[in-house]
Formats: sequence, C-alpha cells, structure tokens
Amino acid sequence: MRWVAALALVTLSLGLLALAVPDAYEGPLIVTLDAEHAVRAMDLFGGLLIIGATALAWGVGLAWQRRNAAGAVHQVPEESRLRQ
Repeated sequence: MRWVAALALVTLSLGLLALAVPDAYEGPLIVTLDAEHAVRAMDLFGGLLIIGATALAWGVGLAWQRRNAAGAVHQVPEESRLRQ
C-alpha cells in the first residue's frame, strides 16, 4: 500500500511539473479561451495526471482506513478482559 501511495505522490508531482512547463514546450494548441489564455497539450496532460493521482491517493487513503478500522474493531483492551 505504501508503494501505491508513493506512486500517487510521484504522479502528482509529475502533473504539477507538466503544468509548469514554459510556453515554448507546451505542445500543440487544444483550445483557445481568449487572446491571452489557451489550453495546450501539456496543460491537458498535467491536469489528467493530477486528477488521476488525486483519485489514486484518495483510494489508498480509503483502503488504509478500512484496513486499520477492521483491526481496531476486533481488538479488546487488556483491562476490559480482566474485569470480566
């Protein structure tokens, strides 16, 4: 599970790096929003990486919570066993 969380962090970092690429390296134009704003290939790629990494990190967090909650439900503290 730690490897998947690390993969999510690396993918998130790559997505942010793809969004920070200078205009000269952003690739072909996808959509023109106005005279000063446009979406290029690297912007789209970086956004998709960030969305995927966020979903992956969320899924790892849910799996971690389920795994830890399942163990906590079945554990009985030592003190309560002694009282019975």
